Amino acid sequence: MSKDKIPFCLSSIDLMNSTNVIETSFRNLSSVAAEIQQNKGIYTFSLTMSQIQTLKPTISNPFRNSGLIRNPRNKNAGKLLTLSEFLNISNGYISLLGILIEVENAAYLLEHQGISVVDGIITDFPATTARYRKNQCYSNLDAVPTGVLRSLGNKMLLDPAEAPYPLLVDSDVTEPPLPEVIRSQPPASTPTPTPSKSEEKAIEVPFAFITMAILVSFFISV
Repeated sequence: MSKDKIPFCLSSIDLMNSTNVIETSFRNLSSVAAEIQQNKGIYTFSLTMSQIQTLKPTISNPFRNSGLIRNPRNKNAGKLLTLSEFLNISNGYISLLGILIEVENAAYLLEHQGISVVDGIITDFPATTARYRKNQCYSNLDAVPTGVLRSLGNKMLLDPAEAPYPLLVDSDVTEPPLPEVIRSQPPASTPTPTPSKSEEKAIEVPFAFITMAILVSFFISV
């Protein structure tokens, strides 16, 4: 919004961010608006619309400190448009579905500068405002009770009946205590049984018999 309450299109309320105002005679209008930013700025509400239109727009350079300048050849190309001029241009495009107007710092402008953003937009289109106020239908319509519109919609396309559960945090998760660790003992060694005398004789007899059989077969073959 300008000083004379004319809405226009700009990316920032501080003219230093997007125009060459610092290079003009308006540079002495810098001031601090703590509700908007801590640094000094030359704000749109300090200049009339005719003064603002004498400025040249500049391309923003977020990496200026790193030496990266965007499109220096066309840095001042373009024109500052009022909101009504911009909307008149958009009316020529049939394929355009709509326009989103973003309003910033409206509360500050109303409280500290006495500038109403809504009034600025409405007075730019008095015919539309007059038709709205003359239409008696809006004053005769009753407020729709809560939940009625939802019942008319397609249930397959409606949002879930209840909100999703919140995300779990560590305190929401409980786990049972781990079982006690019991150290296992090595198995006891089993003593090797000592053979009895009868078992020793039973082992010696077959061994002697095998030895004798080998000797006999040796002499026979000789």
